[in-house]
Amino acid sequence: GNYVSITAEVKKDVEDKHAEKGRVLLRETYRGSVSRGFTLENDVDAQAVSAKFEDGVLRLTLPKLAGARSRLIPIQ
Repeated sequence: GNYVSITAEVKKDVEDKHAEKGRVLLRETYRGSVSRGFTLENDVDAQAVSAKFEDGVLRLTLPKLAGARSRLIPIQ
């Protein structure tokens, strides 16, 4: 269809050890999830969809379904 939903799980573990004695002074753990959803104007070709996550950026390629009409909007 034309609805896109993105869900991600967030995990963060921080541990600070005392250099001399090897004891843990601080330990933090965070877990959570985030999600976003949006509707596109045209249906998407589900067979040609791709997603790539690199350097903290999510790149989605969502090509229109063949035969989908585009609209020309004049700028005034």
